[in-house]
Amino acid sequence: MAKQKNLQLTTCRICGAPTSPANPDYPFCGDRCRERDLGNWASESYRVAVPITAEDDIPDMADDMADPDLSEDET
Repeated sequence: MAKQKNLQLTTCRICGAPTSPANPDYPFCGDRCRERDLGNWASESYRVAVPITAEDDIPDMADDMADPDLSEDET
């Protein structure tokens, strides 16, 4: 007899119905909820947060490596 993996039931992110990682529509309970989630993204109901720092605030690693004043070998 084959061993069955211990898959923990979770709830669908749209309707709250039980689902498991074995479900091909996981983390949703089925095709309908998966399609509703896609629709929410398409209609911009969901939003991705703005980055915490601006791109200008992030140092360029290539500039740090090329600058001899920033070498760690100094004592």
